[in-house]
Amino acid sequence: MFISASIMLGAPTAAHAEDANATAIVNSTELLNFLSGVVPEAMTHILDNIQNGQVRRVAPNYPVWIIDSDNGTLLYYQGQKEFRGQSAGRLVDDTGFRFGQRALDMAKNSRSTWIKLQLAGKEYKAYCASKAPFVVCSLVQ
Repeated sequence: MFISASIMLGAPTAAHAEDANATAIVNSTELLNFLSGVVPEAMTHILDNIQNGQVRRVAPNYPVWIIDSDNGTLLYYQGQKEFRGQSAGRLVDDTGFRFGQRALDMAKNSRSTWIKLQLAGKEYKAYCASKAPFVVCSLVQ
């Protein structure tokens, strides 16, 4: 009985991880598709609406960052409004890994990707969806 319980206890963890990964993918992809339909003149307004929670997201609890892949700058970094306009290459984790640059490099090759990073001593992963001129990354929570 104990062995069966152990196996059953392990199953939800794996399923939860898969669900979290799928949620990150959908969160990034849907926000990316939404941004693709925004005219450039309205982008600042839309980014403010994302910041204020007025733009619906699949997983608002998954922090996101948005990169302009044409010029390599951050359009949005959740919780850090002052990051707007900064180089994506300046996003560095606890180990010195330049995760913003990695997302940008993959976008230049038209590839969405998973990124592993360490923040505040914890290991995380983020899914970055790319479609020119944007990269949208969602941190898995």
